[in-house]
Amino acid sequence: MALQTQQIFNQTLFVEVNSHSLFSKWFSESGKLIQKLFSKIEELAERTDRLIFVLIDEVESLTIGRETAFSGNDPTDSIRAVNAMLTQLDRLKRFSNVFIICTSNIERALDAAFVDRIGLSLYFKSPTLEVINSILTNCVDEMKRVKGLFANNGGQPDWWTENLENEIFKKIS
Repeated sequence: MALQTQQIFNQTLFVEVNSHSLFSKWFSESGKLIQKLFSKIEELAERTDRLIFVLIDEVESLTIGRETAFSGNDPTDSIRAVNAMLTQLDRLKRFSNVFIICTSNIERALDAAFVDRIGLSLYFKSPTLEVINSILTNCVDEMKRVKGLFANNGGQPDWWTENLENEIFKKIS
């Protein structure tokens, strides 16, 4: 997408959010950390010649359903964090140069108000064993090609054999 829009945007930024780092053991601090993060994103977005992608992995950590948050140890802080997240997402709507991409393995845990704000939701099935095997084979082959695998000793160690490689992939299958 960055290549397709390079005539409109001079710069493309990728911001990866570690959702777990936004939680604090201190009361009400999580909401403040979320607000601080999104303020920085807004600051970046002020320049309209920038295209900004924000990836929030495991978004359920920040947007757990508020009705289920009461079962935790500190429900009010969880609710404050969700509220802060929703408020900050609403603030970013005014920027047409910001794309928020979220991932979750637990869709049913997401807050209903967060789900309502999703513009496009895609579901990806788990890959088949054949696909997993193909991905791993390609990765190992590429690492061998660029000497990234076992690079510390300049090549493959004596104990690495085709049989061992075959055994590894057989166990995955």
